[in-house]
Amino acid sequence: MGFKYAAPLFLLCLAGVNVASVNANTANDNMESALVDPTRPLHAVVAKANAAEENRPLQLQAVYTDSTRARAVINGKTVVVGDVVEQAKILAIQPDKVIYLKNGVKGELVLLPAVLRAVED
Repeated sequence: MGFKYAAPLFLLCLAGVNVASVNANTANDNMESALVDPTRPLHAVVAKANAAEENRPLQLQAVYTDSTRARAVINGKTVVVGDVVEQAKILAIQPDKVIYLKNGVKGELVLLPAVLRAVED
């Protein structure tokens, strides 16, 4: 008597699994844009990151100067005069600012006064 309901119950369970898998696939498709596949080749992820960084404005984060050289940190990259960062060529590094040339336009990045401090040797 127990087998009388086994086939319909099995079919009902099977239908439930199919509906659940369709719902899971739909949810995965919606989240696909937010999640990155960790097994994807690295160059595919780096290409997207580089494209996003090109539109980022320049931000001067630090300036290091001594008697022989000057370095600056712009958008997380350490640069010296002549380097190019985010398509901007560094023309000069001064204790409180950096002068650059980007797309034929000269600009300068200035440190906030609260950030300025002398570095002791």
